[in-house]
Amino acid sequence: MRTMIKTAMVVSSVMFLVACSPGMYTGGGWADTAGPGDSKASFGFSVESCDAEAAGHFNLADEGWTVPVEISGHIMDFGELGDFGDNCNFYALLEYVSANPDYPGDGHAVVCFGNDHETANAEMFGQVWVTVQSGPFEGYENYGPIYSNVQSHRCDS
Repeated sequence: MRTMIKTAMVVSSVMFLVACSPGMYTGGGWADTAGPGDSKASFGFSVESCDAEAAGHFNLADEGWTVPVEISGHIMDFGELGDFGDNCNFYALLEYVSANPDYPGDGHAVVCFGNDHETANAEMFGQVWVTVQSGPFEGYENYGPIYSNVQSHRCDS
């Protein structure tokens, strides 16, 4: 838990200092739930940073947490961190809206994730850190290995 908080603080403080390389980034997959049990937390994202500003979308669902977390949001800032911690190559600052009708509202979250592999099967590649800073899911944190496909694509010339 302390590692998660420290990581989120570091990511929050460096995210405005690191420029994102031009490109498009897509991915999706799952991690273990932040709550008890064998549930999965699933996520998906798509980001384009070919122009001056990054634009993209991020979804997260974790039914195993104390409150079912369902986040759908747009990416306010996105960047590459390189080799940060346990294979955390990308960060995203999100502005989200709750997709859970029992917990309406909006807020902000920080996500840091990454892998250097592309796979079509459920092999573990990299780590994910998620910290919800405000809104109906404030206090949600998840850290762990991701089973995913995170890819980078070049911008069209």
